[in-house]
Amino acid sequence: MEREQLIERKIGERMRRRRVELGLTQEQVGQVIGVSYQQIQKFERGANRVSAARLILIAERLRTDIDWLCGTSDTHPPPGGRITRDAWADRTPDAAIQAERAALDLVRQFAQIDQGSVRSALGGLVRAVVERRSSARRV
Repeated sequence: MEREQLIERKIGERMRRRRVELGLTQEQVGQVIGVSYQQIQKFERGANRVSAARLILIAERLRTDIDWLCGTSDTHPPPGGRITRDAWADRTPDAAIQAERAALDLVRQFAQIDQGSVRSALGGLVRAVVERRSSARRV
């Protein structure tokens, strides 16, 4: 088997492993990165090549890094931060892209704040909002 095919197979195996760890379906991952579940199946089998841009999206969505996904690192990403199926089901590709753009814009603006106390206060505010939302869901 050619080296390229071995690499594609390794990427596919690790994609599947990580997707299963996170409790996601092929359809959910495909929907968020903008491909069909059939394409995810082909990626996972190593039947189709994953473009560099798509590989970056997949690594981001599966909360891992490209080195591990490609098999150049054996340091496995921690399984923490489990994504719920509902959180993925509600995200269309357009909504996911808009959310990413907004998050990147927020990070850029946050980085421009010179005062550490202001950055710390804003971080505390965000944590409080997230915790309050999480506790409201449990009720």
